[in-house]
Amino acid sequence: MGLENMISQIEVLANQGQNHWQAKVLGSVIDVFDKQRKPLNDSQRLMMKGVYPYCGANGIVDYINDYLFDGEYILLAEDGGYWGSFDNSAYLMRGKFWVNNHAHILSARKETVDNLFLVYLLNYMNIGLFITGTTRGKLTQGTMLNIPIFFPPLPEQRAIAHTLQTVQNTIQVRCKELELERERKAALMQYLFTYGTCDEVLKQTEIGMMPKKWEIVRLGEVFETQLGKMLSQKARTGKSSKPYMRNANVQWGRVECEDVLEMDFDEREKEKFRLQYGDILVCEGGEIGRTAIWRDELAECYFQKAIHRLRPRGNQMLPAFFLHHMERAFRHQNIYGIAGTQTTIAHLPQDKLSAMRIPKPPIDEQREIAQILDACDNKLSALEKEITLHEEFFRTMLEELMTGRLSALPLVE
Repeated sequence: MGLENMISQIEVLANQGQNHWQAKVLGSVIDVFDKQRKPLNDSQRLMMKGVYPYCGANGIVDYINDYLFDGEYILLAEDGGYWGSFDNSAYLMRGKFWVNNHAHILSARKETVDNLFLVYLLNYMNIGLFITGTTRGKLTQGTMLNIPIFFPPLPEQRAIAHTLQTVQNTIQVRCKELELERERKAALMQYLFTYGTCDEVLKQTEIGMMPKKWEIVRLGEVFETQLGKMLSQKARTGKSSKPYMRNANVQWGRVECEDVLEMDFDEREKEKFRLQYGDILVCEGGEIGRTAIWRDELAECYFQKAIHRLRPRGNQMLPAFFLHHMERAFRHQNIYGIAGTQTTIAHLPQDKLSAMRIPKPPIDEQREIAQILDACDNKLSALEKEITLHEEFFRTMLEELMTGRLSALPLVE
């Protein structure tokens, strides 16, 4: 938000009856403590492990056994940060902590501005307009001190900050619930794929302990596998353009269709690469083994070579059971000795995928395990949607309160 925009905003506030808001430069309402900060390298921090936060541009980086500050301060990214509107360029620290040289250390003058309100205001503003540098952006202290800001009297600031913090606290509670539910599902997967649902004798296999009656089979015995079409410029003439799934579209347990690309498929390729309801999609590269089930998210869709398509041979294995096995095997347990990223292996070739040994319980037990874990996924999905809605509500409230379109005067005690 530049000076001209700031003046325009003040005029809007005045027209809306918010003419009690003030316009000043940031340096007139804060004290700066940058001279007290001190960077520590990795080796130094390794020798100083402790309980006090070591802070940088975007939050807590580490924990060490000493501190530089004790109190309530605002940390605003100097370099290596994110400065767009809603990008959280600033955050509040309370208690004992250490700060490196990538964040400015500020404290609002209590007679004028509330610390928490100022954090929300800075995070609403587009600080990126004040960033210098081409390769690594930097918010110099001189520029920072001259950033124009606008704010209401202290009681209204505190009411605004309290309202926004209440919404954020709700989000944090839901995020904690989400984390605990993910841990619960991981523990449940470990139990079910080790002991099954029938409390029977176990056996040791090449992929771990499991019920004695479960079979171990090669993936190729129970699934037909097919790699997708090779991507090339020749396939992008637009003559017979169709949507296709690529690595980025296949996430754990779901297909994302917000950003779907297209390429040409001739009649033979349409027959070969068209997706059908219930097809299993497995990432061949990137986060190797990441798996989802196609449920006709698009009326017509195909798939690229970065994706394996699996189709069950007969009624030997349920796609939902296999999906949960893959999540446990690749995301949590690394059963196959292949890390879930591309740091140790670049691809999962079709021959290696087909040769993978996988558990094959009786079909009724597959169904029971899938239903239990599907219920966990439904709860996770509901929590994720609730968090998204709360985050959208927070952004709306932040904008409405910081522009004065929504007055906080009725909330002032």
